[in-house]
Amino acid sequence: MFIELNQTLSELYDGLIEGTEPDQKAADEVIAYLKTRKNIIYGAGRAGKMLYGAFQELGIPIERFIDRFHDQIGSVNGVPVDAPASLTARPPQADELLIIAAGTMQLAELIDDDIVKLGCTHPKANGLFLVYLLKYLVCKAHHAAGTPPELLECTSYHVKPYKCPIFCKKVEEMAYRDNPYQEVAGSSFNEFGYLLSEVCSLKCKHCLEAVPYLKNRETLPKDTILNDIKKMVQACRFIHRLDLVGGEPFLHRELADLVRDILRIERIGYIGVFTNGTVVPSDELCQVLKNDRIIVTVANYGESLSDQFRAKIAQTLKKLAEYGVQHFNYSDRYWFDINSFDLHQADDGRLEANYSNCFLAACRRMYNGTLYHCPYQCNGVKLGKFEKVEGQYVDIHRLSVADLARELDKFEKVEFIDACRYCSIPGGAKEVTAGEQL
Repeated sequence: MFIELNQTLSELYDGLIEGTEPDQKAADEVIAYLKTRKNIIYGAGRAGKMLYGAFQELGIPIERFIDRFHDQIGSVNGVPVDAPASLTARPPQADELLIIAAGTMQLAELIDDDIVKLGCTHPKANGLFLVYLLKYLVCKAHHAAGTPPELLECTSYHVKPYKCPIFCKKVEEMAYRDNPYQEVAGSSFNEFGYLLSEVCSLKCKHCLEAVPYLKNRETLPKDTILNDIKKMVQACRFIHRLDLVGGEPFLHRELADLVRDILRIERIGYIGVFTNGTVVPSDELCQVLKNDRIIVTVANYGESLSDQFRAKIAQTLKKLAEYGVQHFNYSDRYWFDINSFDLHQADDGRLEANYSNCFLAACRRMYNGTLYHCPYQCNGVKLGKFEKVEGQYVDIHRLSVADLARELDKFEKVEFIDACRYCSIPGGAKEVTAGEQL
């Protein structure tokens, strides 16, 4: 079974990404196999804890965690967290299985490289695929029992585009409750992030959006943003996920009014707002953000920031909690430098494989009417590092709604983009300190 395990997980994961119900027989065989193993989870962060929660619900045993920050973590719900070196303290037992728990394929590869360097010979399973499958099965069981998970839990483990049938149905029902709508024909394209501005309160050296390196610092007017979002909705059957990003969204003076207006648009489900927490939101904004369709993610880089900024983050988290705003305090221990723009020699097969599992491919970006596949492509074009390639972006201002729908369908089918030839991720992006300031 082990030889087939990762292939089975990959196939089930690919189906889930496309919104296909997993084959129950194959899923049952995976669970049955895991119940016979002494499971060791490498990674005691967010992905590892989610995997542990799914194991608990499904009756799958876990022996221990492995994490390079073992001395800081100690244990997870009483399960010990050991050092990576412990994997080679003795030969692996026949029934031990090492599961790499990572939220992205790139991080899984980084961890796997560390394991190989240790000389570890344990059989390994891809925890990225596994957590997606098991969380879906747990959610499905809760949904059938009439106790579906909260939206905050739904959004906590989705990395790829939001095609999960349970999630889609949930946010469609929430949107219909607020703004009754009729189903329409249109593109199956269903999620993107809108860049509200190029202004930020921080100057992160390895900023995902490359904000500190942009020459022009523009804040888009509310009406421009709103009209672009409305046109995207007109061209699509439903927008299940809309992210509002920056720069720093909380610096946008019209954000409260913008969010109010977006909430009134039919056929928009979950709205994510991403902040670094260093700009304390106003009372008015907090009142608007208190909505069960909205989740605020605070990218907390506290360890890299000054005492003044850390105090601001604490104030923001406190205020969001006081107003009952759904929020997630996200402290990322792993970060990659993607802001180099050197041409790499990776072949098309490698680029296609990387793009299909790239965490950035879940971060489609629109800025002032132009839709890009990811922040890296958007950054490269803005910085003049490479040109726009026809067919690899969408200028929605130049298209009718019908033409836009057709272009969005093509956009989703792209196997990789020319920007991938410059991106450092296929060639091994360097791990860096999250939130390090210039």
